[in-house]
Amino acid sequence: MTTVKKCIVSGLFAMMLAVGLPASAATNESAVIACVKPAIATREAALAAGWSAYADAKSAAYTARANALATAYTNATYSALRDDVKIAWATFRNTTKSARSTWSRTRGAAWKTFRAAAKTCRATSAVNDSGNASADNGL
Repeated sequence: MTTVKKCIVSGLFAMMLAVGLPASAATNESAVIACVKPAIATREAALAAGWSAYADAKSAAYTARANALATAYTNATYSALRDDVKIAWATFRNTTKSARSTWSRTRGAAWKTFRAAAKTCRATSAVNDSGNASADNGL
């Protein structure tokens, strides 16, 4: 870019800053924020409900495993004990795997629904917090 073009571009940029944003831009920002707000509330409610269901399922799995192991250790033979312990742990693994899968689907659906709603609001990255979706992944 030539020096003259740089000066023109710099001057135009400085003029835009000096003039400021038109009033309609502020109104538009308010409209976008107002549009995104219920989408975030819906997403967060879905995530909270999904996490609660996951935690309840995990808790129930631990309780069931404890009961199954307590029952297993009432057996008189090693063979029966070993079989019952294997069943208790396999059931626990399957139950917790299912709970994790359900949580993962719930989390994905909540974020997908939110992204679609934010898109219809024409939300920019300044308003749209989808960049934080990965914070839910490690849970």
